[in-house]
This record gives sequence, structure tokens and C-alpha cells, in this order.
Amino acid sequence: MKQSIAILITNFEGGGAQKIAITQAQMFQDLGYTVHIIALEHQDSYIMPDNFSIHFLSDIKGQSSKFKKLLQFPLLPFKLAQYLKQNQIHLCISHLERADFVNILAKPFSHHLSIGVIHSHLTSNYTQEGVFFRSTIYLGLVKLLERFHTRIIAVSRGIEANLIQLGLPKDKIQVILNPFDIDGIRALAHQDIGEYASLYQNPVCISTGRLSRQKGFWHSILAFHSLKKTHPNIRYIILGDGPLREYHLNFARSLGLKVYTVWDNQDIKDNYDIYFLGFQKNPFAFIAQAKVLILPSHYEGLPNVLVESLIIGTPVIASDSDSGPRELLAPSSDITVKTSIIEQAEYGILIPLDHNTLPEKPYSLSQSEQYLVSAMELILCNDEIYNSYHQKSSLRIQDFAQKTITPQWENLLKDLLHE
Repeated sequence: MKQSIAILITNFEGGGAQKIAITQAQMFQDLGYTVHIIALEHQDSYIMPDNFSIHFLSDIKGQSSKFKKLLQFPLLPFKLAQYLKQNQIHLCISHLERADFVNILAKPFSHHLSIGVIHSHLTSNYTQEGVFFRSTIYLGLVKLLERFHTRIIAVSRGIEANLIQLGLPKDKIQVILNPFDIDGIRALAHQDIGEYASLYQNPVCISTGRLSRQKGFWHSILAFHSLKKTHPNIRYIILGDGPLREYHLNFARSLGLKVYTVWDNQDIKDNYDIYFLGFQKNPFAFIAQAKVLILPSHYEGLPNVLVESLIIGTPVIASDSDSGPRELLAPSSDITVKTSIIEQAEYGILIPLDHNTLPEKPYSLSQSEQYLVSAMELILCNDEIYNSYHQKSSLRIQDFAQKTITPQWENLLKDLLHE
């Protein structure tokens, strides 16, 4: 009988790390381990598989204030240690930094092994987001605490380079790419999307992710607005929600775009310009019918949506941000290089990284946003380029197949647990 493993995460708010944690739990269970899923707080945007349940370390909601979370934080390592000891769990794998900190701080009390899975380029994350003082503290805690993990998993080479740059011990860091259920995603991509099918009577651009500063969706909204002047029939769908929901809705309306939002309980019609559809249970079916997926992020780790889009075969345009997009779309290139023009990379189009400031009136396109307009036009209007990226995508995704990733995790677990 194999040992028990815990997977610890902040919450199950919609995000790439949460999706990977669930995939990982299923993968470990298939390997014969007993898997316990633990969350620091309540918030569920994902449907948990029937064969798993979640143990919550607190009654805090994910959307609760940062101050309330801070007050509860000192208790969480003790609660985690107690749960691990009661269930005889000797290994805890944590996703996202707050969960990492709890995992590490619990170790003196439960004496368990710990693995931290790092999903983002931490320097970019904490220097571009949030209040300077808070960001400085978080980055300091990363440098101080992460080194006490038994092993640190970077989900991309770019993240590995950043962790080494931060001074974390190189001998503890290992790159293991995120695992994807390729056949499962493709099956879901063929499912019916019901009332939303009528939206695809016209060419559709799509983006998916949190409505946050990180994702930079105002860049793609501004580019879409410009492109509509010469291509009036195109539509733009954005899947996701987040702290800048109202900002993006108001920004789109201020441009004169006709905005549909799922939160207003409107009847769906195909005569809107831009559709904010929130979190959808099956985003793959929406991506599959789109002409192009756009990711204008200011930083990433390993952007799952790009891999998912490649699995489905929908061409992608991404900003050349830290880290992930170049590593995915131009794998033979130097990952430290950044483009200053439109780059038709092997598996998708890269555009220069844009400014991380919210636009103010009068609105005008930056150079990068102009490149984004041109890149959208290339895929929408050039069948040769569209078909080339559509066909090549299947070549890139084999590195992310579960059959490729599972043995890497299996060898790591056997090594740590001495099986």
C-alpha cells in the first residue's frame, strides 16, 4: 500500500494553479497514493471530482479582506500539522505562495516532507502587482522560507532561472512541466455550448483568465476596438472574472463597444461586440470554435491556457512576457530574449510586452497594441498562417502529456518517500 500525500492550496478560485492541483491529485491517485486535498480558505470556482473532498483549514472566504486573512494566518501551520499527523501524511505538496508558507512553517510540528510548486515568475509577480510594502514583504518571505522545502518544482525553465536568481538553492530546484489530459481536453472541446453557439456565426477572438492587472486584457480590448473599424463583424469573448471586472466592463463601454455581460442576466444575442461570460465549466468548447486566442499578460509562469489552446488547435497570440509564452511558442529560442516586433514564432505569434498602466482618456494605441492589431489581422485574414499554426500545435503538446509528466513525478515521489 502506497503512502498518503496531501495537496495544499490557498483556495479553489478559478486559476491555472487550482486546475493543475486537481489534475495532479487525480494523477497521484491513479499511481496508487491516497490523496488528501487541503485548502486554506473557502472559494470554489472549479467543480471537484466526485472521488475527492476538500479539508478546509479555516472558515475564511477567498474574497475576505487581506487583513482578516493575516489575522488567521498564524494558526494555519498548527492546523495543517495537526491534520497531517492525524492522517499519517508524510509528504505535503503546496501550490501558490501563501500555501507554501503554511506548508513550510508546519514542518517543525509535523516533521513532514514538503514540495513547493511554483507557478509564476515571482520577481515579476511581486514587483508589478499590489502595494510596494506588501510586495516587498512577500518577496522577502519567498527568499527566506522557500529554501526550507524538501524540493522546489518550477513549472517552466523561466521560473527555474528566476528562482536561482532569487538565491534559492539550485540543488533543490527541479523543472517538471504541468500535466494535461490531452484526450480529455479534446473531448470537452467538442461539447455543445448551447445558447452561446450563435456567437460563432461571426469570427471570434477569445481570451480567458482573471480580470486582473496581470492579464492586461485592456490591451486586447483596445486592439479589438481598433480592428473592428475595418472588420465590423468580429466578436470578442472573455472568459473569467476577477477584481478588475467593473473596470474592464466600463472601459469597453467607454470605447463605444456594445457589451454583453453574463452577470446582468441578459438574454444572449449575437449583435454585441464583446462578451464577458465569466467562468465557464467547459472553456475548451469556447476556445475550440474561436479563430484566435489572445493572452496579453504582463507576466506568467507557464500559461495553461496557451497549452490548452495548442491542444485544441486554436492559434494563439501572446505577449513575450516573463515567463512561459516564449518557452511554449518558440522553444528553440533563447528564453531570455524579448521581441521588439511581431514575431511569428514556430507555434504562435509573440508581440512585445506592453506597459502595465491602466489607460486614461484620450485612448490611443501603444506600439505594442498596434502590433497586436496586426497579429490578430494576420490570423483572422490569412488562411495560410491560420492553417499552419492550427496544424503545428499538435507537435508541441506532447511534452505536456500526462504520460510524459507522470513518470517524472513518480520517480520524485519514490525517491523522497523511499519506496
